[in-house]
Amino acid sequence: MEKAKPVTLRTIPTKQRIRFAQFAKLLTNKWYLLIFSALIGTILGHFYYKWLDPVYKSSSTIYYRSELKPTSLNAIFKDLGVQTKNASIQNQIGLLNSYYIHSKSIRNLNWEISYFKKTFLKETDLYHNEPFHIFSTKGYYQTKEIPLLIKILSDQTFNIQTDSKIDSFGIKNLIAFNQNGEFGKLFKNEFFNFTLNRITNRSLRIGDTYVVRFNDLNKMATEYQEKIKVKLPEEGSDIIHIEFESSPFLRGTDYLNEIGKQYIQFGLDEKDRVANNTVAFIDDQIAEISDSLRYTGNAFTNFRSRNLTVDLGKESTVAVEKAQEIDKQSSKLSLRQNYYKNLLDYLGNEAEIKNLVAPSVVGITDPNLNALVLKLGELYSQRETLSYTVQPKNPALLDLDKQIIYTKQSLKGNINNLIANTNMEVTNLNAQKQSANIEISTLPKTEQTLVNIKRAFDLKSNLYTFLLQKRAEAGIARAAHEPEAQVIDPADISTATLLRPIYLIDVIAGFFIGLVIPTGILFIAVFTNNKLKSTAEIDDQLDLAIAGYILHDKHHVELPVVEFPHSIVSESFRGLRSNLQFLSNNKNSCQILAIHSGIVGEGKSFISANLASILAMNGKKVLLIEADLRRPKMRNIFSIDGKDGISDYLQGTKTFNEVVKNTTVIGLDIVFAGSAIKYPSEMLNSEMFKEFILSAKTTYNYIIIDNAPLNIVNDAMQIASYADINLFLIRINYSTYTQLAFINKLAQEGTIKNMLVAVNNVQIDKRLMNKKSVQYYNEEREL
Repeated sequence: MEKAKPVTLRTIPTKQRIRFAQFAKLLTNKWYLLIFSALIGTILGHFYYKWLDPVYKSSSTIYYRSELKPTSLNAIFKDLGVQTKNASIQNQIGLLNSYYIHSKSIRNLNWEISYFKKTFLKETDLYHNEPFHIFSTKGYYQTKEIPLLIKILSDQTFNIQTDSKIDSFGIKNLIAFNQNGEFGKLFKNEFFNFTLNRITNRSLRIGDTYVVRFNDLNKMATEYQEKIKVKLPEEGSDIIHIEFESSPFLRGTDYLNEIGKQYIQFGLDEKDRVANNTVAFIDDQIAEISDSLRYTGNAFTNFRSRNLTVDLGKESTVAVEKAQEIDKQSSKLSLRQNYYKNLLDYLGNEAEIKNLVAPSVVGITDPNLNALVLKLGELYSQRETLSYTVQPKNPALLDLDKQIIYTKQSLKGNINNLIANTNMEVTNLNAQKQSANIEISTLPKTEQTLVNIKRAFDLKSNLYTFLLQKRAEAGIARAAHEPEAQVIDPADISTATLLRPIYLIDVIAGFFIGLVIPTGILFIAVFTNNKLKSTAEIDDQLDLAIAGYILHDKHHVELPVVEFPHSIVSESFRGLRSNLQFLSNNKNSCQILAIHSGIVGEGKSFISANLASILAMNGKKVLLIEADLRRPKMRNIFSIDGKDGISDYLQGTKTFNEVVKNTTVIGLDIVFAGSAIKYPSEMLNSEMFKEFILSAKTTYNYIIIDNAPLNIVNDAMQIASYADINLFLIRINYSTYTQLAFINKLAQEGTIKNMLVAVNNVQIDKRLMNKKSVQYYNEEREL
C-alpha cells in the first residue's frame, strides 16, 4: 500500500492573525458605534423606500410564425421549386429593438406631455391620473425638456415658473419666467403657447404643486429603445419575450402593447407593399393592352359584318391556329423582355428597388432569377430593419451592403444572359412567323385580311386573359394577408412585477450598509496602518530581547516616577530598572546606558529622564547626559536654568564640574546639551567626549545618555560604542514596522553591540485587571 502523504496545514501569518485580533477587539470596543450606524442605515432605508418611485417590470410574448403561407406571394417561388430562406428571427428581434418601431409607438400613444405631482421627497408620475390637461396651440412650437412648476393658486388660477437651461446646438440658453394664468384661457410667452384645462371629477387643492414637461419624442424614443429588453427564452425558439421597466406600471403595459401593434402592422405593411407593387405592375400592363384589344375587337367584328363572313375555311383555320401559337409565344417573349428592362432599371435606382416585382408574375420560370430577386429583396429588407438600430458604419450593416452589391452583380449577369437567350428565341420565332405569313398569303384576299385581324384580336385577348389571371392571383394573395407574428401574452396590469422599492429589503439593506460602512472603515484603519499596534506584533517580528514595557502615562507629566511614584507607569519603570540591572555584565563598575530611537517622537527623552530618576531613587548615583545636541528637551523636563552643557565642554569653554547640574531628584545629576554647535557628530566622536565619559565613570554608578534619532542623523552611532547597553525604543501606535526592521538589521549586522529593546506607551486592558489590583495601584492614596 502506498504510504499516505503528510497533510500540510496552511496557517495565517502571525502578523495577519494579530491584526485580525486587533480588528475584532476594535469592533468589540466600538460596538455602540456599529449599533448607531446600523440604526441610521435603517432609518435611511426607510426614507429611501419613501423617496423612490416604484418601478415595475411589464412583459409580453410574441409568437413569430416563420413558415411561409400558401396564400403568400412567396408561394409562387415555392411552386417553381426555388428554396427560399425565411427571415431570421434575429431580424425580428432587431426590428422590435429598432428606433422606427419605438418612435411610432410613442407618437401613437400621444406622449408629448408628462405630468408629475411634486412632494417634499419626490416627483410622482401622474400617468392616466392627471388633474388637468394641456392643449398646445396649433402651429406653435413648445420648448422641449423644460420642467414647468405649476402651483395651484385658486379654483381658477395657477402660477407657472421655471428656471432652467437648455442646450441648443452646443449653446446653453437660460429660460426663466414666473407668470400667473387662468384655467381655460390661453397662456403664452416667448417659450410656450397653450391652454390648461381642468379635468372634471379630479380635485385640485390650493397649494398643490405639479411639474409638467413637453417631451422631445425623438429623445424619448431613444431612451426607451435602450431600456427595452427583447430576447428569446431559448435558442431556436419562435417565441420572443419583451420586458420593460417603468414607473408607473400602466405606462409600461401601454407601451409594450403598442410596440406589439406597431411591430405586427409593420409586417402587414411590408406584405401590402409587395402585393400593391405586383398589382400596380399588372394594371399598367392591362391598361396598355385593353385599348388595343378594344380596337382589334371592333375591327374584327366590323370586317365580318361588312363581308358577311362568319368563319374561316378549314385551310385558313389551320393557318390561323399555327400563326396564333407563334404570336402567343412572341407576346410572352415581349413581356419578358419588358420585365428584364424594368428589372435592370430598378437595379440602377435604389429608391425604386422596393417596387421590384416577382419574375413569376410575367411567367418567367428561371429558378436562378427567381432566387436572386428574392434574395435581393430579403437583403434590402434586412438592411432596412438593421438601419433602424445601428450606426451607418456598423460592421453588420457594412456586411449587408457587400452582400447586396454582390447579389446585384450576379443578378445583372443573369439578366443579361436571359436577355441574350430571349433575343435568340425572338429571332427563331420571327423566322417561324415569316413562314406562317407566307402560308397565309396563299389564301384568298378576304380570308387573308380576316386572318390578320383575327390574329391580332386573339393575341391581345389571350394576353389580356393571362394578365387578368395574374392580377386575380395577386389580389387573392393580398386579400389573404395575415401577420406572421401574433401577440400571445399581451402586457397586463395583473402580470406587472414590482422590482423596487421593496420595504423589507430596503430597510434590511440600510441596516447592513450601516454596519458595513463603519466596519469597513475600521478594517481599513487596522490593516492599512503600518504602525505597531500591540506588543504581540513586536514579539513576533523582533529579533532582540525586550527589556521592559513602559505603560501609558495617563497623567501626561514629564516625570511620573517622581510626581506619581505609586502609579502603574512608575511600576513599569521599576520593572525596566530591575531587568537592566539583571542583564548588566559589569555590576560593580559604572554602567553606561545609551537610549536610542529610530525616529523623533518615540519617547527617548521621556524614558531617559524617568529611567535615570528611578535609578537615583533606588540609592544610585546617576548622571543623565543630553547627547541630542540638535533638539534638546531636558530643560523643559527638569525645569532647571542654565545654558552650559556638553557642547560647551567639548569645545573647551567649560569644565566638567561647570556643566554638571544637580536636579531635585536626590542622586541624579544632569548635563544639558548646551549651546548650539555646527558639527555635533564630530564633537561627539572627539577625544574630549571620551575624557568626559571617563571622568563621569569615576563618580557615578550609572550614566544614561539620551541620543539623537538613529534614522535621521549619525550622532548616536558615535556614542553607541561607549555604552554597556544600547536600549532601543519602540512606541506603540507610533513606531512602524519599518523601525522594527531597522532595529533587526542593526542587530543582524552587529553594527551596535549589546542591543536591547524597551516598548513605550503600552496600553493595559482594564477589563483584565481585577478590583484588588485597581485598589492596590490607587495613585491617589496618601503616603
